[in-house]
Amino acid sequence: MESSNEYCQRFREDGYVVWPELLDPANDLSPVIEEYAVATDRLLSQLNPDGANHPAHNGVSLEEKLVHLVEHSGSDHLRGLDISLPGAFTKADTPIHLGDEVFRLLTSTTLLDAVESFIGPEILLHPVQHTRIKVPERKLPDEEKTSALTSSTPWHQDLAVIDRSADHTDMLTVWIPTTSSTTESGCVVVLHKGHRGGLLEHRIDYEGNKGLHIPGQYLPGGEVEVYLEMQPGDVLFIHRNLPHRSEPNTSDHVRMSLDVRYCPIGQNIGRDWAPSFVVRSRTTPAEIVNDPAVWRDQWLAARDHLAKHPPTVFRWPETTGGRHDEREYR
Repeated sequence: MESSNEYCQRFREDGYVVWPELLDPANDLSPVIEEYAVATDRLLSQLNPDGANHPAHNGVSLEEKLVHLVEHSGSDHLRGLDISLPGAFTKADTPIHLGDEVFRLLTSTTLLDAVESFIGPEILLHPVQHTRIKVPERKLPDEEKTSALTSSTPWHQDLAVIDRSADHTDMLTVWIPTTSSTTESGCVVVLHKGHRGGLLEHRIDYEGNKGLHIPGQYLPGGEVEVYLEMQPGDVLFIHRNLPHRSEPNTSDHVRMSLDVRYCPIGQNIGRDWAPSFVVRSRTTPAEIVNDPAVWRDQWLAARDHLAKHPPTVFRWPETTGGRHDEREYR
């Protein structure tokens, strides 16, 4: 296995690196999956509280439960499994998953040790974070086949979803699959070395069902697309300026992942309406948040504030008219 210095060198050169077997699926990921199984049961019970044959009650797998949830309620109920809020679309009762096991994963020593090797020891958990659940495309209702949260995601850079105040922030994206991620199931596709061109022009196109994306004419030429197949335990680190995308899930299995961001303490986060948390610091250790209840309470306080004071989220012009679609919010 390569050293952390070698992974960092590849990251700087290529704009991304997969760190294989960084996490232990049994100890690091299984508690998160079990937590999501409980949360999914709760959502299914809300969907049909009196159904005797409901998947929440008959011992089927989490994968089957997630498929049932999407088939019968689309992304409306799936939102209750995300670890983020939909910005300007947030209401006082918008569901959000803020489980203890997710917090423990995002602040685990193993993960933060790896993050430190990329951005240093003063680490802030950035507010851009998501759970992505991609059920097989053939199982999706037609209206869900255009959603970046459940189907394909167009070319984009993660720096593009925050405001200009953070254009020079050393934001690091960490992508964690909890299931096998293959070409068939819609793995992450990156533009090899595409980060070298800096932040590219993005547009918002809702009539064309692309949402926030990089139009083809702005993508750097001559770079190679790389399909990053990964297994649970592998972790992908992505440079803030690396163009990446994913395709629909054409397999027979659910693809599930978490993607979170970290940045050095003191740098602008570009999303001041959402909470951020000191998770490692040698200079101000008293500020470290290690209690999931604190993390949860601050997100719930942010939800209350956002419901009354919707922020301006998008910094890019629209290529077509129409209202922003919450499902395309990233």
